[in-house]
Amino acid sequence: MDIPGLIVAHMPELNAAVSLSAASAGFVLYRYRPKLFDDHPFMRRAFWFLIGRWLCLVFIYSLLNFPPNDRLFLAFVDLQGVCDIGFAWFFVQGDESSTKPTLWSLFGVTLFLWFWNYYFYPGTSTGHDFAARAQWLAFSDAVSAFSTPLFGFAFLLRYRGVVSLLLFLISLGYSVCQRLITDAVANSPSVGAGLQTVSLFLFLLVIGKLLLGGVSYSFFFAPVSHYSVATTTVAPEVRAALWLSLKKGMMWLLLTLPIHILATVIVHYLLKYLHLL
Repeated sequence: MDIPGLIVAHMPELNAAVSLSAASAGFVLYRYRPKLFDDHPFMRRAFWFLIGRWLCLVFIYSLLNFPPNDRLFLAFVDLQGVCDIGFAWFFVQGDESSTKPTLWSLFGVTLFLWFWNYYFYPGTSTGHDFAARAQWLAFSDAVSAFSTPLFGFAFLLRYRGVVSLLLFLISLGYSVCQRLITDAVANSPSVGAGLQTVSLFLFLLVIGKLLLGGVSYSFFFAPVSHYSVATTTVAPEVRAALWLSLKKGMMWLLLTLPIHILATVIVHYLLKYLHLL
């Protein structure tokens, strides 16, 4: 039984499993409705976008197990980028954020990206026209390159300090892997064909998702004195809590990565046993 080869062949499923775990953790946290949501309504809206980014990633990687639909795939990629922007805006603006103008602006960005995706899609007949595919991916790639580091930068703006900088660098590295994957997709006849050539980068995204998922929720609920545009003062106990969150995130990575890999292998053989593969 070639376990390493099996894992490499199912990198999209592994990414989907990790994203589903992060989304499920978000729903559990939201279910208990922390007092922070009642005291600062903007935190609730930011948390919606935080959960939304993980749900989009679940759909993105799950779609790869169905007949190719590049337009729908890119639509969810765009939506994930918009969720990151929405989260960052509400989180950084704090109690001074304006809900309706922000939501309408994000809605407009989404509509533009989806229009570009639909209108400039090169189709399967021009699958090897790399210039046409690059044009089709242009705005989505730009938004993704901006929004993923912005996710980490929002925490850096609010909390500052070395530990927040580390989270920002993790999100920046995650974005670099995404860019390399996008380049492979742009130079391939289809999304699925491009992803088959970048298994290493997909595995690095798994690591990045576990780190970002494990740390971001703890960072999100870190106590601060007030929530204006960013934060003017960060108490020593908050900095200590952030360092503890980073350590917990590393433990989350080490403990759950083998579990997610094992779950992916079990699901593969279960589907094979049921003759669904």
